[in-house]
Amino acid sequence: MAKSLITINKCRIENERSIIIPELNWEMKAGEVWLVIGPNGGGKADFVNALSGNLKMLPNMDGKYENLFQNSTDIVSLERAARLIQEERENDESEYVEGGVDIGRTGRVFITEGIIGTIKKGEPLPPEAKQLDSDPAVKLCGIEKILDRGLKYMSTGEIRRTLLARALISKKQFLILSDPFAGLDVQSRTILLDFFNNIAENAGKDENLPYIMLGMERWHEIPDAITNVIEFKDKKIHFCGSRADYEKIIKQRTEENAANAQEQKEAFADELGDTLKDTEVPIGIMYAAQGSTNISSWISADYYHGADEEAGYFYNAMVYPFKGLNIKGAVWSQGCNDSSKSVQYKANLLDLSCDSLFTSMKDRVQNAVN
Repeated sequence: MAKSLITINKCRIENERSIIIPELNWEMKAGEVWLVIGPNGGGKADFVNALSGNLKMLPNMDGKYENLFQNSTDIVSLERAARLIQEERENDESEYVEGGVDIGRTGRVFITEGIIGTIKKGEPLPPEAKQLDSDPAVKLCGIEKILDRGLKYMSTGEIRRTLLARALISKKQFLILSDPFAGLDVQSRTILLDFFNNIAENAGKDENLPYIMLGMERWHEIPDAITNVIEFKDKKIHFCGSRADYEKIIKQRTEENAANAQEQKEAFADELGDTLKDTEVPIGIMYAAQGSTNISSWISADYYHGADEEAGYFYNAMVYPFKGLNIKGAVWSQGCNDSSKSVQYKANLLDLSCDSLFTSMKDRVQNAVN
């Protein structure tokens, strides 16, 4: 019988103010690789944060919570990467250093701090930092060539791989990757997929490798190593079982959604066609894109600070193509900014109700007709 690693029986999740999830039952055994999935706000993030100790997991009456990884769990997420970059920008001292460039902490320094603690700026590098080039974790994450690059100059994929390397080198026993593939290019996604499968297949066999869990918002690009799925919705467990059983459910949902989507498209097209039949009002398109890097890393410093009035690449690529077209106005929302809250962009965008948006469009067309 497989060894139990985490046991949650009649437990609740709470923060300092209230109970978030009133009751949970779940068990993770040796040999299992779990995917935690579900929409934002459904309970997935609460579950992951409770496992890592960021929220409280407490037994209810006659309940039990046992976790072999307590105090030895690390989370690699979009939010953590954004916070790290924000910290580096807030601590930038470029205006006080010779040459006017402060690269901040490098990947080498950041990873070493996970082993020995904080390294003061300007201090000589300790022996642990100099040995990183040959460390297996560094090679596994593919960051040998960027160890001496400033964190704030790393790409989205590079910063996540650096976080992973730090977690491995600091000997954490349980590693949770939360939406690790979001916003990455093909090469970075491939590297992370290989990384996940490698760790998952060897967890428990190699004492230097942690057990691993994946958190995703939707069923897309799921690593082959995943064996089990737990799905959260409305602060409750919506599904808990094998990957094979969940794939059957996903197939059924896809077929049902496709049928419903087709009906909605046809109904909307008919209604819009009837409304626009006797008008010359153009149909508009709203386009939105999200990136997980700060906008200042993509445009010149002069343009960013307002000294240069020439339009940059973003204007040329995203706005100029619409110039001269018969469009009254445009809604353009750029996801990159210089706030650690940029990761909330998707949630904020989805708060714009499509129903209310289309209703507003319809009302404007009808007013134009009248």
